[in-house]
Amino acid sequence: MLGYGNTLFGDDGLGQLIAQHVADWAVPGVLALARHELTPELAADVAAADEVIFVDAALHTDGVVFVPLAPAPAGREGLEHALTPAALLALAQTAFGHGPARAWQLLVPARDFTLGNALSDVARDGLSRALEGIARRV
Repeated sequence: MLGYGNTLFGDDGLGQLIAQHVADWAVPGVLALARHELTPELAADVAAADEVIFVDAALHTDGVVFVPLAPAPAGREGLEHALTPAALLALAQTAFGHGPARAWQLLVPARDFTLGNALSDVARDGLSRALEGIARRV
């Protein structure tokens, strides 16, 4: 699981916070990484996984949503410092010859992306619901 976002901007840090909670569970066989952004260096971890959940704060969703992901089509996204989940899946496939059998983007409702580390009420509720959804999958 990869939780990402900027912890300096309120709800944007939800992905990292969720990944930290899951890491604290210490479930055997579950790797939970909290990162500021998705970078090419994560391709090896993605390629080695059977299933990957990318967790991010989402401004335009009201509920916690698991969206199935596929690698980005060839040529659609360049190799940049920060990648989208689909681009990271494609990079894992290209670099290592395989990727996870299943990949999801977990979108968690968020409303406040201003400077500061406090979560909005919407984000706090989304955090709880996201952890419940992940617990059912691991």
